[in-house]
Amino acid sequence: VAWMHFEQSAILTVANHVITRNPRISVSHDKHKTWFLHISNIQEEDKGRYMCQINTVTAKTTYGYLHVVVPPNIDDSLSSSDVIVREGANVTLSCHATGSPPPVIKWKRDDIAKININKTHAVREGANVTLSCHATGSPPPVIKWKRDDIAKININKTHAVSEFEGPVLEMTRISRLDMGAYLCIASNNVPPTVSKRIKVSVDLSEFEGPVLEMTRISRLDMGAYLCIASNNVPPTVSKRIKVSVDCKYI
Repeated sequence: VAWMHFEQSAILTVANHVITRNPRISVSHDKHKTWFLHISNIQEEDKGRYMCQINTVTAKTTYGYLHVVVPPNIDDSLSSSDVIVREGANVTLSCHATGSPPPVIKWKRDDIAKININKTHAVREGANVTLSCHATGSPPPVIKWKRDDIAKININKTHAVSEFEGPVLEMTRISRLDMGAYLCIASNNVPPTVSKRIKVSVDLSEFEGPVLEMTRISRLDMGAYLCIASNNVPPTVSKRIKVSVDCKYI
């Protein structure tokens, strides 16, 4: 009987003999009827497919897959530290976490405030937003709205359209899926067609992703931000990053 680890292309044991130099590997059997491969102090590198081969006249094989889960860990050396930013500037906070499965990283304020991604047209998550576009011309222009990406416009939670016609675009119960640039396009068959780009940002109670970018920082953005890494393998870990805003002007 031989044991192999496919991911490492390694023969681990043959009969009672351990072939690999890995000291954590051992083998045992129950009167040569049932053979057991033992791996002590499991590491992430041990994950993968294992094969047990019985060397009879016609070789018989069976396979098994070892899943190794690793709790999340935040790498401070690759993550942001406390930062001081001049008011009106941009700030980028990064959080690097390892684990298996790969952790999901979320950002939250360490108080009841929302995270302000940018200040272009910021709306609180769950609120309504109204965008207006006024155009003149003869004949009177037709105004249409489109997203500046392939996403649809969510008029409400049950109605989404590729484009919307009218000078006023109203959207209810805004979510993070509604963030992005919206194009107001005015045309009246007299060239050229003109457009205006309006960026909509949603103030979030939490933001998902390893990098948090905030533009045009103000004193309202001062405070502690929590980077939280989780992958359903306890414990969830977090890092606290303090953002200070320099409001002094020369």
